[in-house]
Amino acid sequence: MDTNFKKLCILSLLTALVVSGLIVLNAKSKIDKYHSVSTRALDPRQFPLANRMQILDYFIDSKNPSLIDIVFLGDSQTFGHGYKQELTFPSILNRKFKNQTVINLSVTDARLKDNIATLNRLVNRGIKVSKLFLSLNEAHPKKPEFFRVPEALMFPNWLFLIYPRNVFSALEKERNLKNLESLSLKKHDGYFSKLHNEDYFQLLRSLLDLTVLAAKTPYIYVTPHPPKAIEHMGYKSEELNEFRERVREECMKKDIKYLEVKNQFNDSHFFDRVHLNQRGHKQAAKYFERIK
Repeated sequence: MDTNFKKLCILSLLTALVVSGLIVLNAKSKIDKYHSVSTRALDPRQFPLANRMQILDYFIDSKNPSLIDIVFLGDSQTFGHGYKQELTFPSILNRKFKNQTVINLSVTDARLKDNIATLNRLVNRGIKVSKLFLSLNEAHPKKPEFFRVPEALMFPNWLFLIYPRNVFSALEKERNLKNLESLSLKKHDGYFSKLHNEDYFQLLRSLLDLTVLAAKTPYIYVTPHPPKAIEHMGYKSEELNEFRERVREECMKKDIKYLEVKNQFNDSHFFDRVHLNQRGHKQAAKYFERIK
């Protein structure tokens, strides 16, 4: 092979490596810049399934990873679906508790397996949490095997940054979030599920065991919903109450604090069947601020 051709190939390879490295550094710096002022991770659902845990890792690393005062964990309601992070109740609390670190590790549509993966991450990394607030959604027992965030790191945690399209798309989505106050409650069929699913409660017991390992004081509550939406969906309040009671009993067995939050909210705090509007986020912040 011609010597000049070999040199050209080597130079091309080195150039490709340098360019790839610059792309990775650029994408990572943009993620870090967002996380440095945010109480929640850049929406992991905007990234490939195999890389979603990396986004949560990057977010945790942007805070003090040895001790976190308050962690919120749940699905889209706790994440603050539809609202910029500074308008969500964990962010409101973070501004109020100036000497404490409040972070939101929720992922939209997260299930028990996702919360287990996230808590395992904290425990395995030796991160201590003072208070943990975990939200459980009555809609999720229908698919206990479902997950949005895989527990294992499937690829090197920098690999997806070579293709920064997801990074810029996620940042753009965050910038373009709209105010949803104008939306009104609508009828949504098929949201709640058959609540007596033993596979779900078996997973729940594993999750509760992890909360004790992850946090000094874990709190569990069932996701509040607007009464009007429940009525429109034809769901029986007694069955929802039965689900809450079952969760409360499981918490009692493990000496975990259960919070009954349903009476803290009304229809005016929601823009749809489950998600809080700005008034709802302020109400949630007031409620959780009182929990000692």
